[in-house]
Amino acid sequence: MYKHIVSNGVFKNALGELEVVAGAGMNVIVKPGAGLFMNQWYENDADINFTLDTESSVNRIDLIVIEANKTP
Repeated sequence: MYKHIVSNGVFKNALGELEVVAGAGMNVIVKPGAGLFMNQWYENDADINFTLDTESSVNRIDLIVIEANKTP
C-alpha cells in the first residue's frame, strides 16, 4: 500500500535510528529506531545489546542484520 510513498530501509533521522554503536568490551548496541523491510514495518523502542564471540586468532567482520521473514 505504501510502496509508492516509502521505500524499504531504515528511517534515518538526527536521533541515529537503528545505529549500531560499540559498547564495552566485545559488546555492541543497536539504538532504537524504525524501518520498513520487505514491506514489513519494524520498530525497536529500546537499546538492544549483543555480545560478540571473542576470537583473537581470526581477522573477521561482524554484521548486525535485520531479517524480514515472510513465512506465515
